[in-house]
Amino acid sequence: VTEGDVTRWAQVQLTQSDDRTVQRFSFFTNKVLLGYSQPGVTVNVGDLALSHSQLSANLPIRGASAQKFLGPLVITGAGGVFGEDWRSVFDRRVRTAYPRESYAMKVGSSPTAFDTAAPLLKGLEIYATVQRFRDLTTTQDQSPLLTTSAAGAQGASATVGASFKRDSVSVAAEFARSRFERSDIGRDRDQALVSEFSWQGDPVALRFGHQNIGADFATLATLSPGTRESFGNAVWKALPTLSSTLDGRQSRYVPSSRTALNAPPEPPKPKPDPHA
Repeated sequence: VTEGDVTRWAQVQLTQSDDRTVQRFSFFTNKVLLGYSQPGVTVNVGDLALSHSQLSANLPIRGASAQKFLGPLVITGAGGVFGEDWRSVFDRRVRTAYPRESYAMKVGSSPTAFDTAAPLLKGLEIYATVQRFRDLTTTQDQSPLLTTSAAGAQGASATVGASFKRDSVSVAAEFARSRFERSDIGRDRDQALVSEFSWQGDPVALRFGHQNIGADFATLATLSPGTRESFGNAVWKALPTLSSTLDGRQSRYVPSSRTALNAPPEPPKPKPDPHA
């Protein structure tokens, strides 16, 4: 619904099925989203698709988010729970994993922040993010379906990044540090770095990048900790209906200290019998 400069929206999707191979419950809430927007401000409540950056908050959560334009700055904040579905968020007995309480914030330049003040930097965006999470554990009425550690986990991360895009060239880089803690394994700290360059020409397009995700790096994004990879990609569009692609990658995986397999302890040696 739009009235002048104000827009409001509401979306609700429900599914009913008795087939347990399709969904866990007879009535399943697929999506709930309520929103409000006016010039410079946007607010959403419900199922949110966070996309702050590659190394920060980049996951769907159930909660609330708001975005505010303040001159050349854009401030975005979100808070909620990362859970399997709406029912498991409120009903502990049906959970297969702990809901993860999550908060994230991003402060960055607006898309046109440098257009007037520094024309040479037109297309540049700089930003910083922080995020924090903790598992909502409890010992009362806990589900027998849980597959996660009973200890639960908590952590935090912060990133800084920049991207530049003009005409057919784009460059992006981001650096992050994180802390992850679980009572049964202690505390880990690690870092991550991603960078990418691309050029979109005609008929050739090039793309190069590097990522180094620490084995114990933790954040609110779908990453593969322990991945170290450099890649290059070239696409040649010979005809409107024919193209050729060349892709080269060098990858290495380092397992996390939280998941690496350790050798089992040696069995205790038998004590001599003092009566023998």
